[in-house]
Amino acid sequence: MSTSGPQVPFDVEPDGLSKEDQNLMRFWEIATGVVGTAMFLAGVWVALGGRGPQFDRQEEAVGGVIFALGGLLCMAGSLKFRTMRTPLRRPVAGVAVRTQEQAHLGGTVNAELTVTPPASGADLEMGLLCVHRFNVARQVTTQYGRVPTAVIKEKVLAEQWLPVGNQRQFSFAVPPDAYPSGGDATNACTWRVVVRQPKRFRPDAITTVPIRVEPAQRG
Repeated sequence: MSTSGPQVPFDVEPDGLSKEDQNLMRFWEIATGVVGTAMFLAGVWVALGGRGPQFDRQEEAVGGVIFALGGLLCMAGSLKFRTMRTPLRRPVAGVAVRTQEQAHLGGTVNAELTVTPPASGADLEMGLLCVHRFNVARQVTTQYGRVPTAVIKEKVLAEQWLPVGNQRQFSFAVPPDAYPSGGDATNACTWRVVVRQPKRFRPDAITTVPIRVEPAQRG
């Protein structure tokens, strides 16, 4: 039986940035966030007449709104710099998954879920995924200049999802026309059972268990 453990999350690109690039992204994230917040607050203050009655009220309102919108754009830029650093997803706390080590195309994958506090089945989903993992060439900035490197990307080829709720036993049909497991470190098709806990405004928490799917059995 395979059991759950930390795995690279699906559809998430592991961080291919150098430390120098990450530090630069972090600097601009903080800088644009601080400037944007200050601009937004200042714009609202001006729009509400904070500079006094000696200034034209209509002009102050229009100018303040425009300045506040500029601040919001800077804050959006700060969020963009943050997402460019591609944080990896956290595993789901309080869950364990048991499933078979091997299945066949056209067969069935059975999985058992154990849920302990603080987890609750009400906000969890169980899924079976077929994922294509492949390398993508990229250049990163280091103290020695721009150097070539490669990062791993993943594309979901097939997926099935079921709400957990009070259910603890799950069965998934493996599509007979899907790709079997195979490949190497740079280009591979992998299968995994996944427990997902959707999060708002941040990456979902997931726990995965890899399985091997062989070609369909003959006879």
